[in-house]
Amino acid sequence: MEALSLEGLELDAVAYYIQFDKINIEKTGVAKVRMTVPSAWVEEHGGANAIRVVRIADDGTISVPQLTFLGTDESGNMIFEALSPDGLSIFAMASAKVKAAAAQEIGSEPAATPASPLTPLSVVGSMVVWLVENPILTIGLVLILVLALVMGRQRVSRRGAGGPTSDYGEGGVRGDPHESARQLALNRIMELLNEIDEQLNILNAMLARPRVVLTHLEAEAIVEKFFTTCQVVEVEIKKAASEGHLTKKQIEHLNAQLSNAVQQMNLLSQKSQVLHELVQAKVEAGNSK
Repeated sequence: MEALSLEGLELDAVAYYIQFDKINIEKTGVAKVRMTVPSAWVEEHGGANAIRVVRIADDGTISVPQLTFLGTDESGNMIFEALSPDGLSIFAMASAKVKAAAAQEIGSEPAATPASPLTPLSVVGSMVVWLVENPILTIGLVLILVLALVMGRQRVSRRGAGGPTSDYGEGGVRGDPHESARQLALNRIMELLNEIDEQLNILNAMLARPRVVLTHLEAEAIVEKFFTTCQVVEVEIKKAASEGHLTKKQIEHLNAQLSNAVQQMNLLSQKSQVLHELVQAKVEAGNSK
């Protein structure tokens, strides 16, 4: 990560990350993000001076916003508040360490002071904490985020798969509760499929940049989010089918779109070795079930 590299540092470990999805707004203003992390974790990863918060923008750009240490809560967790000039996105709580080469140079100098794992970036308990690219987000958390995104969005998908207008018609949906439920179920699935398309488009743009190399943590987060969304789509299709909201033709078409998305991810992942390995592992794990 360039932001850490300029300080002579590299990513050490990630505690967790949080994601803010913009639903009915294109861009947010300056934001303050307050995060906590157990004191024990901080001590195990170099102390407070080693903590960073990394921000990952929607287009994949990574930055390290400035952060302030606010103290501890009743449970002994350390509280940090990051100032994000570019608004909300993905934020990861992580630790950093001195690069190997830099550590060797420090070791060769007169040992006046011990080599510190990080350069202090704050005064009187204040420090810069940044959020890195999400490690593996728990499936439950991602599921909640995805479902919240689906329920909050207003747009109606225009994709194929026998969309609501072509199969049901506006008049039928408004007058018949059963038809309304069918359209709602189909719209929910289509929103998720559109979300998968957006993820693929962002990844394609990211990998198209010159000299872009994904770290293992970055690739891990991308793969986890993608396949978790795919799992949600599978669940929604099965649920809608069991409730009689989808025709056999619609089920086949939706499953085909989902399968095509996985194939596109597989093709894109070939541009990054670490990404491809993680994608293959997910596909093989799915096939073995």
